[in-house]
Amino acid sequence: MDANRPLCGHLITHLDPEVEALMQEKFRIDFSQIAKMGLAEWAEFGQLGIDAKWVIDNIDKIEEIFGNVITSIELWNKAVEKVSKKGIKVVEKLDKGAVDLAIAVTGRNSKLLEGDDRKANAVSLQSELRTVNNELDQIANGSVLARALAKLEEAREKAANEPAVQAGIRAWANQAKQTALAAKMGLQHGLAAFSHPQFPGNDGTFTGSDWTQPSNSNQSWGQNYEANKPQQSLGGSNRDSIAFNWSGNVAGKAKQFSSNVVRGAKKIGKWFGIG
Repeated sequence: MDANRPLCGHLITHLDPEVEALMQEKFRIDFSQIAKMGLAEWAEFGQLGIDAKWVIDNIDKIEEIFGNVITSIELWNKAVEKVSKKGIKVVEKLDKGAVDLAIAVTGRNSKLLEGDDRKANAVSLQSELRTVNNELDQIANGSVLARALAKLEEAREKAANEPAVQAGIRAWANQAKQTALAAKMGLQHGLAAFSHPQFPGNDGTFTGSDWTQPSNSNQSWGQNYEANKPQQSLGGSNRDSIAFNWSGNVAGKAKQFSSNVVRGAKKIGKWFGIG
């Protein structure tokens, strides 16, 4: 026998559609499904009947248990109500005591503040007198400072209008840019920077003893550079060259040198109203 086949497939249920829907909604009973049940489903259906019979046989005990549960909840809530009423009365007493205490503390603080106000007024009066005297001193000092600034401004304008000074500033600014560029290239390329075509003052004739210029189009500048040389010159000519000891931290020295040049340019340029 096939356990999955309907055991009562011959059954035909005749029910009014409204009655059938009502049974399904209220009791979850669908007569049309009963005829399609297999062995396992009939076993589940039989267990449903056993469970229903157990409820019928024990309904009195179930009612007693539910009744006791309901009664206990009722009694518990009555007890909570009584305790809450008593607690509220006690809270009212505590609140009143707290309010009385707060009033007493506020009264004490008011007296302290009254004393503090008298003290603060005295301190404020002394501070006001000191302020007036300081302002008089500042006025006197300000007059002296104003005259000094006027003289300084006059000297600055006179110096700024001197052709020789202006030319010197332009030459100095250009030299500062060239020096900063040289320091930057030293940071990027090390000793090989001196033979680079863009190195300030390099006219293409520079030939160091420790490196060579490219000998053909396939050889890059500074390709034959030999490391660990103790002393070289930075600059475009012997007169303008600056000696550096490159055996130490080359990057750190070049960076510091460049930073000092930039800061100096900003300070002098600002004084002359440039930049």
